[in-house]
Amino acid sequence: LASAYGKNPIVWGFLFLAATLTAIYMFRAYYLTFHGNFRGTDAQKSHLHESPLNMTIPLIVLAVLSVVGGFIQLPHFIGHGEYGNLGKWLQNIYVYDVKLAEVPFGTEMILLALTVIMFFTVWFAVYHIYIKKGKMALPDAEYTGWQRLSNRKLFFDELNNVTFVKMIEGMGVGGNMFDKGILNRFVDFIGWGAEDSGHAAKRLQNGSVENYVLIMSLAIGLILIVNFILQ
Repeated sequence: LASAYGKNPIVWGFLFLAATLTAIYMFRAYYLTFHGNFRGTDAQKSHLHESPLNMTIPLIVLAVLSVVGGFIQLPHFIGHGEYGNLGKWLQNIYVYDVKLAEVPFGTEMILLALTVIMFFTVWFAVYHIYIKKGKMALPDAEYTGWQRLSNRKLFFDELNNVTFVKMIEGMGVGGNMFDKGILNRFVDFIGWGAEDSGHAAKRLQNGSVENYVLIMSLAIGLILIVNFILQ
């Protein structure tokens, strides 16, 4: 976050907001999952059991790595030493040379203090709301205001459906109508015309030499007349 602030404070603000929302979500998920009374039925409660080892062992490994991972790549003001080798180890996989923006030490301490204050503020607020006051999640039908907007993802799906999905579907329907109503009929018309002209020509090709001579004579006469007129 400090490097982001060095690049652009606005970017830092968005990242800080994202970190705050993530902290709220995680504390809320923790307290609603592992604290308070069971909110299911008695039949569901009777079937509760510990997860099997194929689930608990990976979680234990992840928990240990999470604790240890907190001490990897500590900030420089604490002291890199052996704890800063992760960045050096990952340096070879970067396609481009990563140059993080540097900020003054005092600014970095202020940003760190703001992060710590945000963490404990969110922790206290979520604990007070969901443990002290015992607030439970409302049914979707009872959401109002920002809760309803957030639950519906700011109606992004509906907006996307109106502006893009419906338009693309309409283009598809129009293309289908053009394909079947115009292109197909035009191609069919050419086919029908060739077939009908073939049937008509077939009647003339009956093997009668007299008819062939008559048609040839008429054609020659027509050519001579046209040639005479054009001259």
